[in-house]
Amino acid sequence: MMKSKKGRPRYSISQSPFYRLKSIHTLAKLLDVNVDRLSPNDPLFSMYREGEIVKTNGKIRPTETPVGALRIVHERILKLFKRIDIPDFVHSVKGKSYITNAAQHIGNAQTYCLDIEQFFRSTRRHHVFDFFRNYMRCASDVAGILASLCTVENYLPTGSPISTLLSYFIHKETFDTLNNIAGEQNITMTLYVDDLTFSSRSVPYGFRKRVQNIIRGRGLRYHKQRKFFQGSPREITGVIVHRSGLTVPKRRHLAAYNETVALWNAGSIDDREGHFKRALSRLSEGAQIEERMKRRKNALKAAKLQIFRAVST
Repeated sequence: MMKSKKGRPRYSISQSPFYRLKSIHTLAKLLDVNVDRLSPNDPLFSMYREGEIVKTNGKIRPTETPVGALRIVHERILKLFKRIDIPDFVHSVKGKSYITNAAQHIGNAQTYCLDIEQFFRSTRRHHVFDFFRNYMRCASDVAGILASLCTVENYLPTGSPISTLLSYFIHKETFDTLNNIAGEQNITMTLYVDDLTFSSRSVPYGFRKRVQNIIRGRGLRYHKQRKFFQGSPREITGVIVHRSGLTVPKRRHLAAYNETVALWNAGSIDDREGHFKRALSRLSEGAQIEERMKRRKNALKAAKLQIFRAVST
């Protein structure tokens, strides 16, 4: 058994309280809910709020967010799964980020990236059931209840706190296989949610085809394939990777600049507060990567009183 940075025990998946779980009553205690609420017809299973997110390309992505008692159950499941050891190649976990993901590929000559298309929606209820039944070795009725609790309309919900980590475990064998074949060819692999990146001195065509076949064999689809050669700058999980370091993409510099301009031009306190928060958020995110973004963030914070004094007068 290992410990996390905060000293909490970390264990292998076979030591999880979900492993070989056979009793619905034990499951109810584990999730801290009344056993009667684990009946498929209970309203608990449908406690979702529907919404939508407008993506940067203008496309609208529907969201399903658990609320009330179901939200508490999802957070409990997440808490228990966070205690399981995660391989180093996974960066969509606490303590890591899209930045640490990109940093693993600094200095490598060739890079191959691809995303799994509609990853959460493509992770169906039968995938979740198979994971709990066959990999976690739960009883069939327990696996069925967990599969229903963790899915909405037969897929992983976009707005649930469990979907990111659970999607890794559900497809763990696939991701572990990809990492193993990458290691055999001295290729670095990282995973950030649905974003796979491979880099090395060479990422040959045959390797790329093998990756594609493994993903398709799991019943998943890939898209947004990108190939970079001979150390040219490349964007990985929203970060520009150079031979010797990382920088912020130009569009994110521009977005922060535009938000700052809108802040100064806003005519009311409420509008300025909104633009100030968004500008500070964009600059704070970039400050983790570039020193000049950090300077701009500090300058904005220092000018806060002046900004709001200008509109109040």
